Amino acid sequence: MSSGTLHRLSAFTDTPDGGNPAGVWVGEALPDPEEMQSIACAVGFSETAFVAPTTGFDRTIRYYSPTTEISFCGHATIATGVMLGKTNGDGTYQLATMVGMVPVTVHHRDGRYQASLTSVEPMHKSAPELVVSSILETLGWTQRDLDLTIPPAQAYAGAWHLVLAVTAQHRLNTLKYDFERLKMLMLQANL
Repeated sequence: MSSGTLHRLSAFTDTPDGGNPAGVWVGEALPDPEEMQSIACAVGFSETAFVAPTTGFDRTIRYYSPTTEISFCGHATIATGVMLGKTNGDGTYQLATMVGMVPVTVHHRDGRYQASLTSVEPMHKSAPELVVSSILETLGWTQRDLDLTIPPAQAYAGAWHLVLAVTAQHRLNTLKYDFERLKMLMLQANL
């Protein structure tokens, strides 16, 4: 078992009940993949970041959901930056991710640590109609639920995401769907 420290943080907030929760594990060397997967499953957040070594401005980072390794996670990177700032101070940390180098700049301001990142080169393309219609069906939505002034798209900044704009907030507030079916569709579409 690898030696490291696990932290539970929330990115994009300064209150414990807001933001996006992320696990951040920091150690001298990354655990083996099976151990990282086990830790991420136990944490139970959407993503847990694993960072090594424990000192310096050049680090390696990997991201795990409770079920698989993922290529990149923005909010877990921000949470990692805040933790690195708390333990190692202000500066720009160079994080070697699976998709390339991601600089994270950390500053201590007004009693809080703030982090910002520069993503890998972003990409954007139209979303295939079959992907959109399958996702809409799984969500229980129709084309009328979409705000087509923002056409369905796929966007990339380290991981591909489907971007759907809705016409009404209640669509997001009342999400209920078959998680396994949505997961299968997303994996098939490389999302």
